Amino acid sequence: MINHIKTAVLFLGTVFLLLACAGGKEPVLPPEVITAELQISNLSFREISLEKTIVLFNPNAVTVELTAYDSNLFIHDSSYKNVAMKPHITVPPLESISLTIPYVLNYNELYKKMSSLNELTESVYRIDTNMQFRFSEEELQNVQLDCSGSMPLIKTPRYRFNSLYVQSLGMMGADIIVRMYAMNPNSFDINLKNFQGKLVVNNENWSHLSIDKPVDLIAGKVSETVFQFRLEFLSMGKTVRDLLSGESELFYDFAGNSELNTVVEFLENETLALDLNGEIELYKPDSTKDGAHSSQQIEQSIEDNLLHLFGRYSR
Repeated sequence: MINHIKTAVLFLGTVFLLLACAGGKEPVLPPEVITAELQISNLSFREISLEKTIVLFNPNAVTVELTAYDSNLFIHDSSYKNVAMKPHITVPPLESISLTIPYVLNYNELYKKMSSLNELTESVYRIDTNMQFRFSEEELQNVQLDCSGSMPLIKTPRYRFNSLYVQSLGMMGADIIVRMYAMNPNSFDINLKNFQGKLVVNNENWSHLSIDKPVDLIAGKVSETVFQFRLEFLSMGKTVRDLLSGESELFYDFAGNSELNTVVEFLENETLALDLNGEIELYKPDSTKDGAHSSQQIEQSIEDNLLHLFGRYSR
């Protein structure tokens, strides 16, 4: 009888001990999440690369696993890009880890999708993020956070050829003067230097183009620049005859690059490309009464056709 009583007491004591231990178990807390401001990691006239860094601290005595996150980027309150991943990252007890979420925005795509941004120099953004953590096979917790701020909207300068004239014309070639307008739609000044390019017409290399003097493009304004190039008729092949006769079309390709200086970070060593191509119909010079073309008429025809050609570069 005494042995049965001892056994019962021992059993009840064990049960109470287990219940006491269970009742004293510390609750599992969600990780502490600290998010930094969105940082620009790279910037060009084509796209902007952004990074958001999140620091996760695990305040528990057990390991926590980040099983998934879903991050939605809003531009002017419109959803633009979603980043969803299942990284399965573990956070040890009482330790911190950092997580970087990248975003790459193509400016052309952004402006096409949101035309209202075309006239703005910066945009507001908001990022809503949902993170899912696993504490055990059965226990999952979600943590939501958001951040907001502004980012720059970069736009490529627009060019428009104003006027063109033949400075001198000889049997071997012509010196051409071009006046060009450049519109800088950005909120910062741009300095262009060492422009180098070429003009190819009907697969013939017509001329090497260069601008020796730096060109200052003032923020939000139109600037004018002048450059000169030499047309060597011998290197132009039969296209010089086409230019004079006006009996065919010209297929042109005008390409070049200019070094760029600006105060904007990441754009200091950027190059600004200009690549325009297409085709034009030629103007035929007026004939004199006896059917011949005077040198003045030929010069005017060349000037008209070149102006017609360069006029197509407006954009």
